[in-house]
Formats: sequence, C-alpha cells, structure tokens
Amino acid sequence: MPAIAFANNDIALVAWTFDRHLDGCLGFAIHQIDSGGKDTVLPALARFAPQDKSAKLTTEQAPVQKFWWKDLFAKRGETYKYRIVPMGGTPGGTLTPLAGVEPLLSNEVTLTEKHPPFKAYFNRGIVATQALSHALNDRPSVAALTPHIQDPADPIRIRLMGQLSEGVTSLLDRADEEGGVIHAALYELNDPEGLEKRLQAADHGDPKSRNVILGNEQSVVPGTKEAIEDADSANRAALKAAGVSVIDRILGKGSIPHNKFMVLSQNDAPVAVLAGSTNWTSTGLCTQANNALIVESKDVGRRYMDYWKALEADIAAAGGDEKKLQSQTLRGFARDNNDGSINKPIDLGDGVTVELMFSPNTIKKFKHCCANVTLH
Repeated sequence: MPAIAFANNDIALVAWTFDRHLDGCLGFAIHQIDSGGKDTVLPALARFAPQDKSAKLTTEQAPVQKFWWKDLFAKRGETYKYRIVPMGGTPGGTLTPLAGVEPLLSNEVTLTEKHPPFKAYFNRGIVATQALSHALNDRPSVAALTPHIQDPADPIRIRLMGQLSEGVTSLLDRADEEGGVIHAALYELNDPEGLEKRLQAADHGDPKSRNVILGNEQSVVPGTKEAIEDADSANRAALKAAGVSVIDRILGKGSIPHNKFMVLSQNDAPVAVLAGSTNWTSTGLCTQANNALIVESKDVGRRYMDYWKALEADIAAAGGDEKKLQSQTLRGFARDNNDGSINKPIDLGDGVTVELMFSPNTIKKFKHCCANVTLH
C-alpha cells in the first residue's frame, strides 16, 4: 500500500496506510529525502511517557502514532520524498525498524506556488499553536498579537503570512515593473504599513495605474454597540489621498460587498486575475487560513473585467442610494454569466476548465456579493 505526499507553496504532508495490522508497531519514523539524496529523520513532537519532554528527539526515538504527518521543516522551492518506517521495541527505550515489514516510499513533491496556468499561495494563519504562544511569552491575546502582525518586518508576522503577501501583491508588482493597469474590487482594507502601501504605490510604482472598487466593512463601537457603516473609512481616505482611483461601494446593513479580486491589463488587454479568500488586512494575512490564486488567462481576465464594469455601472446607476445597489441589472448580468459558464467553461488547456460564478445572482436581494472560480 502506498505512501502519498502532497505539498503547497509552504508545507509538505505525507499520508500512508498498510494492508494489514502491524503487530508490535509503536509508530512510524518519518525520513525526509531531498533531491540530492540527503536523508533526514524528522523531529518528534510527541513523547512516550518515560521520555524527557525537553529532549530533542527524532521520530526514530519517538515515532509518529498516526497515519499522516506535516513536514514543517521542508523548505520552499525544494523537492522531497518520504520514507515511512514502522518502529518496534520498548516505549521510551530502544526502538528498531519492525522486522518483516518493508518501509514505504512516497512520491516526490516540490514546495512551489507555480502550477501553470495557476499560481497558488497559502499562509500559515493558524494562531492556536504552542509555537505562537511561546513567541508571545506564553501570554497570548489579541492585544499581544496585534502589534506583531501590523509590522511587516516582525518575525511573527512573516512566519504566519508565509508567501501569501507576495501572492496578493504580485499583480501590482507586475503592473509597476512591466507596465500595466489594475482594476480591483476589494472588501476590507486595513494594513497601513504593508498591503496598503503596495496598493497605494507608496513604496514604488504609479498610483494612477490602480482603479479600485472598495466595499465597506460594517462594525459596531465597542461598549455602545453603535453601528459603524464603514469601519475602514480612514484607510479608504488614505488610498484616495495617495492618488488611487477609488469607487466607493457602500452597501447597507446586512449586506457584504465581499469581492477580493484584481485584474492586470497590459497593452489594453486583460492578461491575469488575482482571486482567492484573502482580505487586504493584517488579520487576513496572518490570523486566518487564506489563499491567493493567480490565473494567467486572457479569457478569464476579460470575464472578470466585464464583471468589474458591471459593478461600476451598478454603483453609478444607484446615484448614492444604497437601496438601489445590487440592482436587477447587475443580478441579470451575473445570472447570464453563470449560465454561460456552466454551459461553456473556459478551457485553460491540459484538461483544465474553469467556471466563473459571479454574484449577486438571485432574483431578490441576497446579503453577499463576490466572485468565485470553480476548477475542474
């Protein structure tokens, strides 16, 4: 029976099984084998009862007692395969490979975001970990974590966000370095020293190359519970002051303008799209498990640009009246697009097709608005 390895841009995972019960098996040693053939036994995190909890042990000494394992020591850009060795012996004592059982060897995987025609980025935004607790002096709290994730140079932020910031801002970088125009529709904006600087072109680039439809995050005043219609109004004002073209999309209570996409156009033609789950906030980068997907496709780019223009037209037609937003015209556009996508998905080659599903697409008002990509 096989051992199978998987990887994204940041973490490798290996899973395995056997076709019979392994008498005397106390767990499994996990060997990481890199592209040069170097064999490293991965460190152990759990212990047998007699073992010193502070000792640095490997999975040969304290084997993994389950059928999958994440390799948190794998390095981005490297290629690995994994040998799974059943171990027997005395718990906390001498352990040896289980006699009569052949080790399993997995396939090779590379930790990379590059999977043409896509680039897929993930973060490590899970904060309920012992490692983060120790980094916060074993006194974790929102107040203790916040200054760390708001500072782009902070090691805690860097570790939690991984490569996600690079993915989220990659189309902005291309527009600045290669030339191009950005059309974005975003919801929430709250990372003044990091993502916002890139969006504003405050560090480099031309703010006039950015065109942003910016939705509103609704919140309440702590204590009084007074409603706040646009919780990120200061960040919205800063974006405008930087010279970015901003179209306000302020939906009423209970509705969420949940778009978070970006289109890069070069030579007057869309060439790539950023989609995914990441809001442009420090919490989106660092404290939620999020992703960013870059799709290199003129056809996908054109469809997203049509959607962007439909949102723009919906805002213009409403004339500042929140109740007129998400009109029947916009809903009809989304329904027509979705029907067309189902009937004729976009072919990206190599057997990959995508269906672009836009909202709002219900007949009556629905309290959500975003764009999704369905992959096949």
